[in-house]
Amino acid sequence: MGRGVVFSDSQIDEISIKMQTTSTSGLEDTTEVIKKLEEKLFTIDRADLDTVVSYVGYQESQAGPPIFAPNLAQIRVILNFQDKRKTKDANVITNRIRELVGKPENVTDMTIDVVKAGPGAGLDINYIISGDSYAEIEKAAGYMMERMNGFEMEVGRGKDKEMINPITELKTDLEEGKKEIHFVVDEAKASMAGINLSQVSMIMRASIAGLNVKSIKRDSENVDIMVRVKEDDIQTVDDILELKIPNMMGQRIPLKTIVTVEEEQGYSILKHRDGKKAIGIEGSIDKEKTNVAAVNEELSGIIEEARKKFPAVEIRTAGEFEMMQEAFRDLIEAFAVAMALIFIILATLFGSLVQPLVIMAAIPFGFIGVMLTLFFHWETASFMTFMGFVGLSGVVVNNSLIMVNFMNQGIKEYADKNKAVLDGAKSRLRPIILTTVTTSVGLFPLAYGWFGGNDPMLMPMALVFSWGLLFASLVTLFIIPSLYVIMNNARTLLKKIIGKDSDEDFYLFKNKKNISYKKTDKSRAVEIKEEK
Repeated sequence: MGRGVVFSDSQIDEISIKMQTTSTSGLEDTTEVIKKLEEKLFTIDRADLDTVVSYVGYQESQAGPPIFAPNLAQIRVILNFQDKRKTKDANVITNRIRELVGKPENVTDMTIDVVKAGPGAGLDINYIISGDSYAEIEKAAGYMMERMNGFEMEVGRGKDKEMINPITELKTDLEEGKKEIHFVVDEAKASMAGINLSQVSMIMRASIAGLNVKSIKRDSENVDIMVRVKEDDIQTVDDILELKIPNMMGQRIPLKTIVTVEEEQGYSILKHRDGKKAIGIEGSIDKEKTNVAAVNEELSGIIEEARKKFPAVEIRTAGEFEMMQEAFRDLIEAFAVAMALIFIILATLFGSLVQPLVIMAAIPFGFIGVMLTLFFHWETASFMTFMGFVGLSGVVVNNSLIMVNFMNQGIKEYADKNKAVLDGAKSRLRPIILTTVTTSVGLFPLAYGWFGGNDPMLMPMALVFSWGLLFASLVTLFIIPSLYVIMNNARTLLKKIIGKDSDEDFYLFKNKKNISYKKTDKSRAVEIKEEK
């Protein structure tokens, strides 16, 4: 059983392939790459594949509007409905596509992953590294990438256990652009030569982009007058370095004597997060082997190491794992509020603080039933399975509530407490079994997809609800009466300790007609005459 996801991957019917070719590629070059990939995709069994849609020069973004560029492309692989596919698991098809595609020529970056809908539609692996210095952020990102590339974890169970690195297509979200040339001015040499930085900046701007020195009006339009070096004279970096700058003494100093040239990789986009410079680490996982929660939990050690090694940067989890944590946190809070309200209502109805606990004792057994169901069905614990558990809790509480109420009524009638409890439990045996069996069997078609009841989103919820109800109800038939007897014995013992008769006032009740009941023999309590 997996450790948890927002929504099960069984409901996936689309796979996305996003790629980026070399920065010098045009639309025609990118189109050629796409055509070759499409040929490979069409070798997939047509029982699994429905449609392939390709976009050139366009790519959807996870965090914002689409991106348009001639070297970007995206392929949508739309699968047939799960009940019609030969390969039911979309993750198996995704791995097959990865094998078919391999590493295409002229492709610098490529991501292949399933497309999810709803709250679980996030990246499998996603960490945001932010800070004030790009240099420090890049160091932290490089360290994490190195550790994650060498990461291994245990997957499978029994004889199928193995150590693998489940992370695929790990990358940063820095998008490389063209090379950048930096002219670094040696301020000491410039000062000795009698040249200031503004002069250097002005000469370089004039040589490359030109200077706007004046605007004139011609035919009611403003026309800018630009001063720049002839384009034929500036073809290379060396041509710029040969430019001469006049100093305060009227001397013409070659630019190359006061600057040095540095070439660095440029980026097309520099991202920020909460006002700070940021880099994201992204990746997919092999969901055929494991799940998002398990991998991110195993990676937590690497993240903590990176935080200690680079205290100047902030590292936080994002993507599907963050969504999953928020979803489960909200669900747990809602469940806690619901349990508190149930307790308050029961305490008010029964006039006791102990009996609500006896009634609610059935809930943990419902949870045990859910966990056993997930284990034996090799199903991942998802948001919908826990929604099923929340619904299941209400049903098992209802069964326990009615049983305890019957026992309370028996206590009024029988002097023998054990007989009262036994009769109360026996009277509810048939109704609980009948309602449990009919409810569970009624949910089986949805849980297993029988008779056209194949809804991937609701199947996990129906599965845990049906089997969890069967388990919890059967256990309740024995546990609740036992706890009720223990409660009564504890109350009797407590009354003896504090010096009161254990039976005092316990069997004395008054109805609306002021009719009282009292113990007359060891087995029965009889009605006495109405008090005048």
